[in-house]
Amino acid sequence: SDIDTVLKGGSGAAQAVNSTLAYAKKYGVTLTNQDALKYVANSLKNNENDTKAINAKILAISKATYSNLADVLSEDVDLDDLSANYKYTMRQILEIPEAQVDTLNPTIQLALKNNGNKGAMNLTEFERVLKKDPRWGNTSNALETAAGYANSILRNFGLIA
Repeated sequence: SDIDTVLKGGSGAAQAVNSTLAYAKKYGVTLTNQDALKYVANSLKNNENDTKAINAKILAISKATYSNLADVLSEDVDLDDLSANYKYTMRQILEIPEAQVDTLNPTIQLALKNNGNKGAMNLTEFERVLKKDPRWGNTSNALETAAGYANSILRNFGLIA
């Protein structure tokens, strides 16, 4: 079985499973522990001493999943890198903790996949998407924006200076 193969591989094999899971996450590929175990077991059966072949497979899956970003994704640039600006913007606009926003977050995925259009969504459009999110209405950011509109309207009607 895959577990037996990995157990025979020792602690290095266990590290390879963890490494595979981490690499997959960076590239926006969802793997279960069982999937990672299978990849490592197959690698060991093929007498591969590292995770290069596994990583290449994960990168290929990522490029197929995010075909609009395939020309940018590489061993040097992962989806985690490409999503950094979106994660930061989402945390700022929706005022949510860093731990609640990762590459696999559905809102971040929306920006990355960009409805299949070439490249990722531009940040201005992403900000519009975030401000349509129901969570935005509960932020101090939204309240300040609403207060600004109200003051502007009152000023236009000459009700305040």
